[in-house]
Amino acid sequence: MSADAVQVPSLEEFLTRHIAPRFAEQVKELEKRRVEIERQLADLQAAEGTIAWEIQGPEPIVRYANFSSGQMRIESEPTHPPVMTIVQTPEQWARFATGLSIPFGTDPRRPLGKSRLDRIKTLMGSVRFVLTGLEGGDLSCLIVFGDAPKEGEARVTITLPMSAVAEIQHGKLDPQAAFMQGKIKLAGDMGFAMQVGMTLLL
Repeated sequence: MSADAVQVPSLEEFLTRHIAPRFAEQVKELEKRRVEIERQLADLQAAEGTIAWEIQGPEPIVRYANFSSGQMRIESEPTHPPVMTIVQTPEQWARFATGLSIPFGTDPRRPLGKSRLDRIKTLMGSVRFVLTGLEGGDLSCLIVFGDAPKEGEARVTITLPMSAVAEIQHGKLDPQAAFMQGKIKLAGDMGFAMQVGMTLLL
């Protein structure tokens, strides 16, 4: 056999060295994903708490998202003191409900399980989110944590373009990178702003 000749492995040798290990890697990867999915499911099932949504007006409309036993029930009364209240005017609600999105709640990569609700419970104060780059002008939304007052100036204002919200929610943009790039602008209590960002966006 010449030095340049290629030694062809036997069928058994090739399958043993190349094909079987790939199968084992696939099994191992799926086992890792199963463990993570089971962890996420347990976190969602253990969630206990309430988030309120209020539309302001002469007669405010309030509904409560009550979390318990792996379910979220939308009800007219809370089962727990709300850890977070989302406050909007009727005009803001109309724009939101017809297709807009805001940076919390619906992102499947950041579910409202027990671990996130527990982190939200540590926040106290109000945040005004201002979304820019929208047809019809900016859209703002007040989020009140704990029993902080709904009136007066928000403790912090977070301004970001709608395009950045979409990128963050789809994992294409890291919130910290967005801040460093100037896409997210903060005004007010910077420490509290970072705490809110870590809770809602990470």
